[in-house]
Amino acid sequence: MSLLKSWLIPGALAVAAVAGLSLYGETEKIEADLTGRALAVLEQRDMDWAKITFHGRDATLTGIAPEVGAAEEASALLLTEWGVRVVKDKTDLLAAQSPYTWGLSRQGSELTMIGYLPYYELKKAPSTIKATISDAELEMSSVEAARGAPEEIAAAVKLATALLADLPEGKVMLIDDKLTISGSLLNEVDGEGRYNRLQQTIDNADLGSIAVNVQISEPLSESQPDAEELPDSSDAKPGLIEPDTLQQ
Repeated sequence: MSLLKSWLIPGALAVAAVAGLSLYGETEKIEADLTGRALAVLEQRDMDWAKITFHGRDATLTGIAPEVGAAEEASALLLTEWGVRVVKDKTDLLAAQSPYTWGLSRQGSELTMIGYLPYYELKKAPSTIKATISDAELEMSSVEAARGAPEEIAAAVKLATALLADLPEGKVMLIDDKLTISGSLLNEVDGEGRYNRLQQTIDNADLGSIAVNVQISEPLSESQPDAEELPDSSDAKPGLIEPDTLQQ
């Protein structure tokens, strides 16, 4: 009997070990399959902020949700995938900023962006700006994603980009619902034409509740005389009239 036990117990343990390894291998395959499909569906919906891990068929969702309701939307999407049993929401919510500031400035071939933008607007802004202003390098190391932007923030970014494409030196600054546009066209070629185009662009912009303050120096009109055409009065003495100018 003791001999039988000496063979039976180790044999049972070996069978259990093989079964356990087999089950573990199947679990790994299931988790890998679910992870791959979950990441694919999140990417299709542009939810690259979301991170997902699986323990068996149970998912844990992490990451910084860019908007209120974004985590719930991602969880609901994952639950539509075959094989996902539950989704545990362990996400954080992106911080809101107040006051909400954003700015874009240009100095010749250099563009600088500062402040905050919503997560998705921050993702697409660089390519949009570079497509419109292709002759300038964009520096945006001082920009962060944040909630709390005015509803028309995308329109403000679009307007700023369009203006600075025609304004070699200028700045567009947004503080909450106030947009300030500053710059100069005094010494620019076709300054008057550029100024008119800028004004038309501003007039056509749909900024909703955002108030616009324009501080662009107008160029001299072509009808105005240049400095060389003005009479030279350097020889005249203040307060005196030359005798030959008196009426007889």
